[in-house]
Amino acid sequence: MKAALQTFDEVFDVSLRLIARRALTRRELRQRLKRKGAPDKLIDEVVRLLTSDGYIDERAIAEDVIQHGRDEKLVGRFFLRHELRARGIDEMLIDKVLAKEYPEKTEKQVAHNFIEKKLLRLQTTSSNESNVSPKLEKSAIQKLAAALDRRGFSADVISDIVHSLNRL
Repeated sequence: MKAALQTFDEVFDVSLRLIARRALTRRELRQRLKRKGAPDKLIDEVVRLLTSDGYIDERAIAEDVIQHGRDEKLVGRFFLRHELRARGIDEMLIDKVLAKEYPEKTEKQVAHNFIEKKLLRLQTTSSNESNVSPKLEKSAIQKLAAALDRRGFSADVISDIVHSLNRL
């Protein structure tokens, strides 16, 4: 087993290696350094230095997480807020970045994109069946609504989607 980190240089070097692999928030870096046995005082000094020098940029991390969640994972604002909180990002910063990168009006379009993707998958799996009706069954709509809820979409967005699916 390696000895605990005892000097500023050791803590600094390990920190640079950690943030070179993945963008870390202050909380995440503190947790990793603590697990490696670094003293709190040195952790605080290194985190403060890396933050002031721009190596830790929680705004950029929040922007990346939100953009990826919105565009690739197709998740809602609640999901992303929870993820950012868990990473230790300040609530006010989360609010600012969410407002800029993922306004509420955008959430409905992201939910529609997710539903289209799900419906396309449903159509391809059910196209081989002979008794398929083009109208969605109530249970299928409920499952889609539950999937939207699990992905962190707001109740208003889910309600709007359900109403539009019922009109199909």
